[in-house]
Amino acid sequence: MRKERASIKYEIGDTIYHPQHGIGTVRDYDKKELLGSEYKFAILFFPREELQISLPAKKLDDTVREPLSESKARELLGEMSEVQESLSKSWKIRSRKNQERLASGDPLQLYQVYRGLLELRSQKGSLNNSDRKQLA
Repeated sequence: MRKERASIKYEIGDTIYHPQHGIGTVRDYDKKELLGSEYKFAILFFPREELQISLPAKKLDDTVREPLSESKARELLGEMSEVQESLSKSWKIRSRKNQERLASGDPLQLYQVYRGLLELRSQKGSLNNSDRKQLA
């Protein structure tokens, strides 16, 4: 049986941020055998959704990040006031671009989606289903 090697950056109990699920905690690490190979998985818990997921440990660094420090958050707030990018009028293009931004997990990209959709809602009075889901 082949064993997967993965460097572990996050320890049990560490707080993490996931682009789709928000703030969570590393609950545990578990080993599972799949197709004759042993893999290490991180068990993550997200209290807002009361959701527990397993992610391959080797993909953890690409999927989650540490929450922002207070100084980084203040720095980003300053940058946010300078961001001025309009959303596409085509809902398909807008939805695809917004989904890419949301998946990035980058706080500035998340802000652009949030600000743009709030602006669109104030102009149109409502949002389509795709836009509402992304704003939620």
